[in-house]
Amino acid sequence: MPSITLKPGSPEYAEEEESGEAPHRCEMPGCTEAATHRAPKDASLNGHWRFCADHAKAHNEAWNYFAALAPGAAAAQMRESLYGDRPTWRYGAGAEDALRRAADALRWAKDAQEPPRPRKPLPPDTPEGAAMALMDLTPPLTLEALKARYRDLAKRWHPDRNAGCKEAEEHLKRINMAYTLLKAAWGQWEDLSSSS
Repeated sequence: MPSITLKPGSPEYAEEEESGEAPHRCEMPGCTEAATHRAPKDASLNGHWRFCADHAKAHNEAWNYFAALAPGAAAAQMRESLYGDRPTWRYGAGAEDALRRAADALRWAKDAQEPPRPRKPLPPDTPEGAAMALMDLTPPLTLEALKARYRDLAKRWHPDRNAGCKEAEEHLKRINMAYTLLKAAWGQWEDLSSSS
C-alpha cells in the first residue's frame, strides 16, 4: 500500500512528530499494541483515535458516517453525492432562462460590433471602376441593376437608332465591353462593392 507524506506545518504532521515520545499505544482499552493507524472520532473528521491495525479495522467496519446525521439529511447527502455534490435540475426545466441569457449575449455582441464603413466608389483607374463610370453605375450593384442599365444604354446607343453614326457604334462597343467585364466581376465577387 502506498504511503502518504504529510505536508510540513499541517496539524497532522505536528501530531506525527511529537517531541521524542515513545510510539503511541493503541487507544482501545486493554490493548498494548503500537498505534499505527488513525480512525475518525466523529463525522466532523476533526479528531482521531489511534489504533493498532486490528482495532482500526474493527472501528472502520462499525463506523457509520450517517449515524450522527438526521434521517432526512442522510438521504439528501446520499442523493447529492450521486452527482458530485453539484446542483441539478430536471431535463428541459430552466430552458427559458438559458435562452434568455443566450439572446442577451447575442444582443450584446450585436451592439458591440463596429459600425459599417461607408462605401467608397470604385476608383476609375481600375477596369471595373472605369466600366462602372462608363455605364454611370455606383456600388452597391446588383446583377439586375447591371442588366437593366445595359439594356437602357444598348437601346440608346444602338446603330439602328442612331442612323449609322460611327461614334454611337464605337460607344456601344465600349458599353458591351464594360458590361462583359462587370458581369465577369459579378461572377467572381457577387457584389462589386466588396472589391473597394
